[in-house]
Amino acid sequence: MEWEIRAKEAVYTEDRKTVEFHEIEAFFYPDDAGSLRLAGAHGSLNTETQNVELDGGVRLISSKGYTLTTDRMNYTQADRTIRTDSQVFIRGEGMAMSSVGMTIAIEDERLEFLSEVKSTLWNVDVLKQAAK
Repeated sequence: MEWEIRAKEAVYTEDRKTVEFHEIEAFFYPDDAGSLRLAGAHGSLNTETQNVELDGGVRLISSKGYTLTTDRMNYTQADRTIRTDSQVFIRGEGMAMSSVGMTIAIEDERLEFLSEVKSTLWNVDVLKQAAK
């Protein structure tokens, strides 16, 4: 899986082995799984682990039409997952959900909501098509 980071400003601190970003966007391109765009007001990259942390109005937009919002998210390179322990909201065609905590296994295309999950569906035809 390939990924890249873009930001308005970046500052590298060699002794901490980190890059601090302002207005960060991280793009993930999993093999044959569309793409994800993760954006936040601030972020950091650990140059040894390649882990990325974002905070401040974090949004994740998938090429499949889903948008997630939260106050912070972390990407872990070792297992290629995106996680948050914060309140998260997701919207997509015909549905909205919220949860406290979430994990996305990018390469498996698996999303897990961790607690206090609530959902609203308003277009049942979408579910019927997905079940086929």
